[in-house]
Amino acid sequence: FWRMLFKLLTDETVSHIAFTFDPGTRLERNDLYEAYKAQRKPMPEDLKPQIQKIHEMLAALEFPMYKINGIEADDIIGSLCKKFAKDFDEIIILSSDKDLYQVLDKNIH
Repeated sequence: FWRMLFKLLTDETVSHIAFTFDPGTRLERNDLYEAYKAQRKPMPEDLKPQIQKIHEMLAALEFPMYKINGIEADDIIGSLCKKFAKDFDEIIILSSDKDLYQVLDKNIH
């Protein structure tokens, strides 16, 4: 995570940045479809403390973080992109979530 972030900040001119995280709680989508993500493997136990450390470091660096109970991180990213698409020449999403392909546009990459 940190190597990727520092590479981004070193290689690119970044005027704004935000981080989103899944809430770790029940998702609103489960109310619509109980089996949503039922086939997904749980997060590895050794990753959980790493996520907490990332949160702590981002907070110490005063980076904005968005984590909303019941809402997935990709939905927050999509909402932020659509909200600010007209305000910026280019928005870059760094995520491996393929659901975000539907957000891509002329200035959202």
